Amino acid sequence: MGKHRPKGVLVFAVIIIVTSLAHMVTLLDFEHYRYLFYPLPEELLLFRYFVSWALRIIGLACGVGLLYKSNLLRVT
Repeated sequence: MGKHRPKGVLVFAVIIIVTSLAHMVTLLDFEHYRYLFYPLPEELLLFRYFVSWALRIIGLACGVGLLYKSNLLRVT
């Protein structure tokens, strides 16, 4: 396949990166996050917050991996 990259992969990687970054910006406001999940106990809220950050970081890494044709983060 060489240097050729299908346009669909490029578009998908860009979408993953943009949405991950957009969600990271919204996660910066912890008070808004606390408001969204108000009935949760504080420990569960913090756990959910850290899992949300981890998912966004993993998504960002996968998007960048797709752009650079990295086999490290590919599933198939």
